[in-house]
Amino acid sequence: LKHAESRGLDPDWVYSVIRQESAFMPAAKSPVGALGIMQIMPATAKLLSRSMRTRAPSLQQLLEPDRNIDMGTYFLKQLSDQFDGNIVLATAAYNAGPGRARAWQPDVTPAPGDIWIETIPFKETRDYVKNIVTYQAIYRHLLGRNVALSRSVAAIPPKYGSETAAR
Repeated sequence: LKHAESRGLDPDWVYSVIRQESAFMPAAKSPVGALGIMQIMPATAKLLSRSMRTRAPSLQQLLEPDRNIDMGTYFLKQLSDQFDGNIVLATAAYNAGPGRARAWQPDVTPAPGDIWIETIPFKETRDYVKNIVTYQAIYRHLLGRNVALSRSVAAIPPKYGSETAAR
């Protein structure tokens, strides 16, 4: 909650990512090397630490919940900003990388978020995003907030602005 609030992120989104990534297990280690409660790859941690102007964490430090969540929420904030606050795109980017999420955006016409999710070509990422949307509803309820799923599946904006579409 502390890190979500300090970054201006919805706590339900952060809780949902943590639930999906590690089921809140601080010592989680993935087969591909992602570590900690938010499953951060060591190479990503190095890049994030440069951007955060902090020392790169050791593998053991990356397993510390506070450090891991600090870095994970920093990354979520970067992705949210990169995708103009579109949580669906940012969530897909957290799982599959920002380049892929951007490539999957419609070219010139916005797409309904729920339909766009179904078109994500990677089953793992498609299921990941669906799970995050579901968990968000649960955490919103637990936090006493409006559960409306429409908040989670906002329209996916096109890669190119309306000026491109008019040409």
